[in-house]
Amino acid sequence: MGRSKTSKTSKKATSPTAAERASADAIADAPADDAVLFDQAMAEVAPLPAGPGDAVPFAPRPRPLKIDPALLPVTQAVTFVDLEHGRGAAHAGRLAGRAADAPPALVAQLRRGEMTPDVVVDLHGLRAETARYTLHRAIDDAWRERLQVLLVIHGRGRRSPDGPVLKAALPDWLAEPPRGPRVWAFAGRDPGATFVLLRPRRRKKS
Repeated sequence: MGRSKTSKTSKKATSPTAAERASADAIADAPADDAVLFDQAMAEVAPLPAGPGDAVPFAPRPRPLKIDPALLPVTQAVTFVDLEHGRGAAHAGRLAGRAADAPPALVAQLRRGEMTPDVVVDLHGLRAETARYTLHRAIDDAWRERLQVLLVIHGRGRRSPDGPVLKAALPDWLAEPPRGPRVWAFAGRDPGATFVLLRPRRRKKS
């Protein structure tokens, strides 16, 4: 009788309780850590031996940007060709000049007055700095409105003790950036006025 009681007591002590079984099942069903799973999956993976013939990973070359040179900022004055400062007697003291890529015939057409001015810029009687600003503003406005022909009245400088200051400075003012690349040609209609021809641009569609 004593043995059977001891045996039953021993079996009860070694058998897991319902709570212990539930705890063990929960631990077994718990998700494993990602790092542990990765290490287990990569345990038998060996890196390939490096060799001289191994291909280098391809890296595509970036495509160069297409930029219109006319849109780049200009920091230097342009150089006009066939430049005449109006000091000689060949054309009665009239100014003339053109861009390197402008047809020479443009200068002759401007001298003969064959182009009707779109804008008249009167600098006569202005101080040099004011005249320079007025000229540049007129070129900017004409360029924005896609107008081409400007008639610049600078005077002959007869009343100036320093001579024709505005007339003498006009070629340099026209060459200054960023207006210089916009000027295609210029030529004096007479010693007191000069036609300025801007590069052609397509007019805006209405």
